[in-house]
Amino acid sequence: MKNIELLLIIGLLFPIAIYAQKDYESGYVVTNDNDTLVGLVKDRKQPPFGKLYKKVYFKNKHKKQKYSSNQIIGY
Repeated sequence: MKNIELLLIIGLLFPIAIYAQKDYESGYVVTNDNDTLVGLVKDRKQPPFGKLYKKVYFKNKHKKQKYSSNQIIGY
């Protein structure tokens, strides 16, 4: 009985841990100068906290920077 309970708890917590670690994804940022920067991109948060985070985070081995919507063409 304890094995079933343990497997149930692990089964319920494992997907939450995987989703919680989803931060940066591989992608690119296109700046207003039409420069394409390839690296890892972290999008703004989903609602209800989306209004608090108005910048897109970008990092690669050379730089780590935040971009607002008026600084980039797309990502």
